[in-house]
Amino acid sequence: MNGKRKEEMIETLESSTKTCGRTKRLGGLRVTLISIVVTLAACGGGSSGSSGSVPSVSSALPVGAVTVSGKQFMRDGQPWVPKGLVSVAFNAAPSVRQGLFLTAYNDFSPTELEAMKTWGADTVRFMIAQPALDPQAPLYDPTFISHVQTGVTEARAAGLNVIVTVQDESGTGETNPMTLPNAGTGRVWQQLAPMFAGDPGIMFEIMNEPQPLPSVANWQAWATAMNAMVAIIRNSGAKNVLLADGLGFAEYLSGAPTLADPLNQVAYADHPYPHSAADQTTTGWDAKFGAFAAVTNAPVIVTEWSDENEPNGVFAYCDSNTPQAALSFLNYVQSRNIGLIGLGYDLPNQPAVPRDGRIMLDFNGTPSTFANGASCDVADFGPGTVVQSFFRTGNVPGQLE
Repeated sequence: MNGKRKEEMIETLESSTKTCGRTKRLGGLRVTLISIVVTLAACGGGSSGSSGSVPSVSSALPVGAVTVSGKQFMRDGQPWVPKGLVSVAFNAAPSVRQGLFLTAYNDFSPTELEAMKTWGADTVRFMIAQPALDPQAPLYDPTFISHVQTGVTEARAAGLNVIVTVQDESGTGETNPMTLPNAGTGRVWQQLAPMFAGDPGIMFEIMNEPQPLPSVANWQAWATAMNAMVAIIRNSGAKNVLLADGLGFAEYLSGAPTLADPLNQVAYADHPYPHSAADQTTTGWDAKFGAFAAVTNAPVIVTEWSDENEPNGVFAYCDSNTPQAALSFLNYVQSRNIGLIGLGYDLPNQPAVPRDGRIMLDFNGTPSTFANGASCDVADFGPGTVVQSFFRTGNVPGQLE
């Protein structure tokens, strides 16, 4: 944690505790909302009497409690379509954190979370490095979980809903990325699930981007692995909504079996990046996740999307139709009540890679744009401005911005 953030949180705690005639300063420790609540309770905060007794804890659910009702997400009992941004602040194990992931971690703060809300998001999706949380992994760091806990707590204190996503791809520092949830994933959820079980405003995305391509055998293996994680999470006592990514690096849900959750609180997640011109059409989106969303009795959410495109089309696809296709995509998910999490607040275009097409241009929340004839080879190219307008107004822009 950088010094500025530490001082901000310490000042918050000091101002809260001065009411009981003394100031507690927790030098060297990150102070979370939980710390503040505990300190206030010890001071008798919130009590109308003079006995100084600790007040009882409210049994009311936290604001933003999420549940699943049929095909619909519900928040605080009302239908809800999430609109959010990815954060990669905790994507990499601490011992190998570098580049954009190091900058994202160092820049992460309550101020950044407030900026996400101003940008138009109501949800933040945290990518959490599995090898840093698995006690049997070489990159395990026993201090890492406290950093994750603080980040999630700060996001909830800011009024954002949270998606906690276990991530094991190469950006974590993992040298042998898993293809499906494994024993290490289970060990991670044995820690995370009980930690966040008391807050239904936090959703659990079981594993980021399972790799196998769709097939009957692979869907069966996917269901077995995912159901094992569901059992681990539910056996911990957590009742939070669970999100299950599809196959083919989460690009495909068509053919997915229904998972066995005793609470019926599972939704399904897709990452429909374009890899061809056909992927930027209604037919392409139907094939990946739309047809599945139409027939399954559970919500579907896009937990990662942009027009991200590395040089020479290595990662995704971009052509002259991509800007207009982005508007069509936003209309598509809106018409089907499918939530959207954009990639990402702290993973911006890189100046040296002018074809990135991500949502942000920098770490200050500056959106990319399709304006002024921007094309795939222009450094500020991307869907950021149209996504921001969609998030803020609830309406897809009528033209490119």
